[in-house]
Amino acid sequence: MLQAASMTAVSSLLEKLSNRSITAVEAGALLLDHLSGGRLDSQKFLEDPFSLTGPPYYISRYLAQITLKALKGEYESTEEMMDSLESLFDRNAPTLERGQSRGADRVVIPEAKVIELRYPERKREGEWESAITAHVTSGTLRGREIHIRLSSNESRTSCFLVPYLWTHAAFAAYNLAPCDGDVFQARPETFIVIEPMRQVNATSVARSLHCAKPQLDQIRRGKGDVTAQTLKGTIVHAMFDRLLEGETDLQAMYDAVAPRYMVHLAAVADACFDEDGFRTEVLRHVTALRRFLEANPNLLKDAQLELKRYSATIGIQGRIDALFHQNGRMDILELKMGARIHPEDHAQLFIYRLLLSDLLRRLQRSRGKEIGVSARILSSTDGAFAPLHIQTDFHQVLDARNKLLAIQYALGRNAPHFKFRYEGFNENVCAACPPWRRKKCKESSDLFGDRPSSNASPELEYFKNFTRLVERERWLADRELADLLDDSRTEMRKRAFRTLVNVRIAAEAPPFSFEFDENTSDLEPGDAVLIHSGNISGAPAFHGYVRDIDSRRLHVSIPIKNLTPNAFLGQPWIIDRVPSDITAEASHTALYDFLVSPADEIKRAVLGISDFGFRIADLKDAKSEIRNPKSEIFNDSQSAAIDRSVYCPVFHLIWGPPGTGKTRIIPEIVRRVGGPVLLGAFTNTAVDKMLLALIDDDPSVRFVRMGRASESPELAARLEDPSNYFSEDLALKHRSVHALRRALDAAPIVASTAHRACASPYLRRRTFDMTIVDEAGQLTEPLTLGLILRGRRFVLIGDDRQLPPVVRTRALAESMFERLKRGEEAERRGALTLLDIQYRMHPEIMSLSNRLFYDGRLRAGVSEEDRRSPRGRPVTFIPVEDEPDGRKNEGEAEVVARLVRCYRTEYGIPASAIGVVSPFRAQAALLRRRIEDPGVTIDTVERFQGGERDIMILSCVRSREAGFVFDERRFNVAITRARRKLVFVANPDLFRNSRYAWISTFIETPRTAGAI
Repeated sequence: MLQAASMTAVSSLLEKLSNRSITAVEAGALLLDHLSGGRLDSQKFLEDPFSLTGPPYYISRYLAQITLKALKGEYESTEEMMDSLESLFDRNAPTLERGQSRGADRVVIPEAKVIELRYPERKREGEWESAITAHVTSGTLRGREIHIRLSSNESRTSCFLVPYLWTHAAFAAYNLAPCDGDVFQARPETFIVIEPMRQVNATSVARSLHCAKPQLDQIRRGKGDVTAQTLKGTIVHAMFDRLLEGETDLQAMYDAVAPRYMVHLAAVADACFDEDGFRTEVLRHVTALRRFLEANPNLLKDAQLELKRYSATIGIQGRIDALFHQNGRMDILELKMGARIHPEDHAQLFIYRLLLSDLLRRLQRSRGKEIGVSARILSSTDGAFAPLHIQTDFHQVLDARNKLLAIQYALGRNAPHFKFRYEGFNENVCAACPPWRRKKCKESSDLFGDRPSSNASPELEYFKNFTRLVERERWLADRELADLLDDSRTEMRKRAFRTLVNVRIAAEAPPFSFEFDENTSDLEPGDAVLIHSGNISGAPAFHGYVRDIDSRRLHVSIPIKNLTPNAFLGQPWIIDRVPSDITAEASHTALYDFLVSPADEIKRAVLGISDFGFRIADLKDAKSEIRNPKSEIFNDSQSAAIDRSVYCPVFHLIWGPPGTGKTRIIPEIVRRVGGPVLLGAFTNTAVDKMLLALIDDDPSVRFVRMGRASESPELAARLEDPSNYFSEDLALKHRSVHALRRALDAAPIVASTAHRACASPYLRRRTFDMTIVDEAGQLTEPLTLGLILRGRRFVLIGDDRQLPPVVRTRALAESMFERLKRGEEAERRGALTLLDIQYRMHPEIMSLSNRLFYDGRLRAGVSEEDRRSPRGRPVTFIPVEDEPDGRKNEGEAEVVARLVRCYRTEYGIPASAIGVVSPFRAQAALLRRRIEDPGVTIDTVERFQGGERDIMILSCVRSREAGFVFDERRFNVAITRARRKLVFVANPDLFRNSRYAWISTFIETPRTAGAI
């Protein structure tokens, strides 16, 4: 068992780490110091890692391994290390329901962490044996080190699963036979689930029962190719949902549904595409489905559509097409388009039954009677249905799921713990696959470099490196969904502002309105949420979307038929944000497009092997041919940036510090390029800001914004007829694939977020003369690829001294802009221009950032008179002596609230001209409650990049441990948002003994600053 002293040390360390910003290596040194009482130094421990497990420390091997990994720099972040430590505390792995009996000869390990593995070895008479040594982190054996023996004669699947495990992998083990002490033996009914909280898609599992290689290839392809056939299936599914909701007019349904997919259709349709034939084929399938429902009218009143379920028992998630409750029975219906029903279709239906098993057991106990379950596959070809034909078993499903998860983990590692194999010529493995599939598998293996004989190339190495980083990032991001399924992590989710607790359905309010005592989340309209009461695997849970939210009430839309607010009466609920996985797929799609794209100059530039040079003589010749009537409105650095961008042979970089007018120059570059231009950025706000600049420059400008007008209200308000400018609205307007394609192709300017550009079939097929990317420093390299690959040349506009991409993986945090800028600064080929005159800030405010981050290279383009401060100096420091409580500070919040009231009432400053930022979300939430003025923008620094206000107030919170507050990029953003006045509210101890100590010389009291 873990010593109480070591657990106290770990608990104390976790509390300290949560309030500090240090590296994982530094955290490892702190952990060693805590565990050894300061008696063991890092070097000695690295030389002899077992020294911590013996006298006088007797620390568990699991804790010693965490310390060793941290000191060796093997954790991606301190948060990853903290997650390993937190697993030592009370866990609630929901592998068995409360009250379910357990025999003395049947032991369940709800959760354990691998310490040591013994791979399968062949023993007598062909028997194989393997073993797992693990530290138990949940259940009655928590804190103990156990040894599990596995043999192929007793449990073949579990025995050969061992090579797919890795050190510190979490797993659950069921139906073990106890032996001596902490030794257990596998038996025929034993099964093991690797990382059970992590969810693998049911469809992927069903397609991997025979071989996981196609799913590995699919991960690396990303979005894959969209075809008219796949879109037809999507439209049929959407119309089937409407049939179940009671609609009967098929023509009207098609007219309502098809435009949602018409942009994709326009991308894949050629000049010979038969629109009428496509429509007729869709209606043929839907007519067959309508006949089925007419023959089964009871289904219309008992249906629940698109029910998504998670299982923390077997680690599989799936979306069931339709679920019917009738006469004490539950009927699962899965819709298929093909003329033939394949074995994998039945396997998928079998997995859906497994997903519902926990829920069924709970319902049966609560109702006191058995609930029958049936499962059917419905064919849209003829409206016939086939009952589930079980062609697999639980162990085969679980084995496929475990191996898929292990592949995902290995794909994100420098040295995978097992090799991806190409089996194309192994008849024992591949005989079941038809020749065309084996040929495709061989081609994919050659493309991705899986075969031992595959030739290495710069683009393949680049692809492999970033594929690894993207999958590592996905692995870390998927932890959020795993946390959602773990009831013991509710408080942690609440502290991370993802969760609302003790939520109640509101009476006398619009449907699905909920009340709560305190808003402990940063949920926003549009966020996907899950409404549940805990134990998500075994209890009802409902997916929805936030419509609006305030400090006490939340309104949600829940797209489930036959669901009423009465379902939420009588108990409190939990509402969690559902994490999104679109970034990984978009990134993989861009990387795949890069790998298969021709070896042009863009690819060479990205790989760093281009030898292009920017010839100034050519630039001068080109400039002399074009008269630029607007040149006088730009300063010298802006004019240089415009000229070099317009005439760049491959790419140009524009380094735009805050307030230097980088958005202003975009319309001029677009105008002078002449050919089709793609505009892109990370956020919708940044994309719209570029387009608003185009409108300001030329109100008659023509463009297409990928998306809907409803997603860009500020932009749409500036347009006479938004339906002419947004791709989805154009689809509704034209209702014709060919007309829509002509309208899209005719647009000289197209604008899109990076995520859409990566995955959009239309943008993946269209070529532009130039791609211009704003806020490029916020984009990861793969997402930047998704934009620049669409053009013949590209311009990246950004600032590597502001916030980097928000990622957990260190190597992904360097943007392409930063990497290319560093290379250009070294080689000086003329592909980088600094915008050196800023127009936003009072000169004294600018001097802070200029001194700290830009080496004095910036010049003020506005005078002190232009940016007169409302009172006193433009930069003010207000000391607050209160000690912070973790990540919030009540004393600072009170001072900030008084300042805001003063500026609003005594100086008549509009609320919209005041901004309040803090490095911590807890403080931002506290400030919102204190100020209660919806017009004042209050947020974290990360959410304020790109914004500006006349008055900015920075609440620093901390009195020590300044690393997080003074992160250079975050601090630069915080101090460059203000136009007229910048106010620091902080404990003076925060600034002492730091490079920012001189800022405290701007000191004022709350009274002299006007707060009293």
